[in-house]
Amino acid sequence: MGGPKTRITQESFDAAVKENQEEFGMEAEEALQSAMEEFRLQGVDLSNIATNPTEGKQAVDAMKKAVEALKVASQTTGDQSSSPSLLKSILHIQDQIQAAAPDSLPLILEAANQADAVPALLTSIKAASNKKDVILPSLSVLQSLLSIDASKDAFMRANGAAELQHLAQTATGDAQLIEHVALVAEAAAKKHEDNKCSLVDSGCASQLVEGLRSGAVSSSLAAVKAVCGCLRSLTTADDPRPAASRAFQNSRTLAQQGAPLLLLSILKQGDITEPVTVAAVCGAAKKLAANEEICKELADDGAVKVTMEVLTSGLGNATLVRSACSLLRQLANSDAIKAEIVDAGGLELLCRAVDAHSTHAGKTVTLCCGLRASLIDWISDICSSRIH
Repeated sequence: MGGPKTRITQESFDAAVKENQEEFGMEAEEALQSAMEEFRLQGVDLSNIATNPTEGKQAVDAMKKAVEALKVASQTTGDQSSSPSLLKSILHIQDQIQAAAPDSLPLILEAANQADAVPALLTSIKAASNKKDVILPSLSVLQSLLSIDASKDAFMRANGAAELQHLAQTATGDAQLIEHVALVAEAAAKKHEDNKCSLVDSGCASQLVEGLRSGAVSSSLAAVKAVCGCLRSLTTADDPRPAASRAFQNSRTLAQQGAPLLLLSILKQGDITEPVTVAAVCGAAKKLAANEEICKELADDGAVKVTMEVLTSGLGNATLVRSACSLLRQLANSDAIKAEIVDAGGLELLCRAVDAHSTHAGKTVTLCCGLRASLIDWISDICSSRIH
């Protein structure tokens, strides 16, 4: 597998096209195609390049103007009359992102970042105070921008985690706001180690977990899925740049704050039955159960029984089966918990799960068989030791 492709700036690409025209006498279209072919042969990723110069320049200029308008509108803090202009500026940026074609979206997002859209949006959120009609679209635009690496870096430099922490703190009980904050936090943390650390250290992550204690939040499918997605991102070592990741430590920190037991309580309550959301809760709990101590704490609170009930009720749903099996497998790192799974009929249940998905064998069957094999090997080892 090859390494990540390199990228070039729009200016470098335009210069190559111009050189083809001036040095080699090519027509405009031929010069453009020749430059594209040359860079692709060199392994350059052109997804952030406008290959239609006129159209690309117009989109970039429009985005930069929209960001400048946002900066002006967000500076008038405390002025009630500024709220409509602030909202208009944010929605204008949002419209441009949503209207962008897939091949031109990276270019537009890059242009927004170069115009300092990330700090401008964070300033807008502060300026909006408690106005949800401004804050929610601001967070949606911020989430879109954070799909590119440069914006993640800008978020870190602007101390975005602190602003999200403040929002999450004031949003206790507001499912919609908790959902949007969690989505932005997940986007910022994905493949960015510094943002993961900042979101945990600032208290943003623990504040999102605290938000789940509200019945209004824990009963919202969207909010629960968003917070679980954020927790998974914070505890996944997916940034290849640093020599080491703090993902394991983040799991322990969040466990000390009660996150795994809170997720387990959501499963035990049974109020949420939608498979994708239940799978998200199981997936987050699995990531947080980072060591034997946390696994034992979960098991002592009934995690094996609850997870097997989830697996039993969702045997026909591959996503739910995978998530439940992954959580059981994580818990089964402890021999004592292996015994509890076996005694509760885990081997038979895993056979039923395999049978339910045997016609389209894949990751689901592999996970079930892997866990079952691990339990059988453990039983075999016990039998052998007793014989000897």
